[in-house]
Formats: sequence, structure tokens, C-alpha cells
Amino acid sequence: MLLPAAFGSLEDSYHHLKEHVQVWDVAGERQVEISGKDSAELVQLM
Repeated sequence: MLLPAAFGSLEDSYHHLKEHVQVWDVAGERQVEISGKDSAELVQLM
């Protein structure tokens, strides 16, 4: 799944975010559980 990182220039996106409402599509995001004895170290590496 490809999602756009910005619409127009990065500066335009920043100013729009600070001055208006933006909707972010989170359909491609997932929650994962990282567990085990080395999980904290793994998360720090990410």
C-alpha cells in the first residue's frame, strides 16, 4: 500500500497542519505486541 508522505511541498504541508485540520489515513498502520526477554532492547533498536 502506498501512502503519500506530503501533498505539495513539505513546507506547505507543515503550514497547513499548523493552521487547519488534516485527516490522516491510518488504514495502513497496525499495532503489534513485542514481548520476550530481549523485547526492550529490540524496541530501542527500532
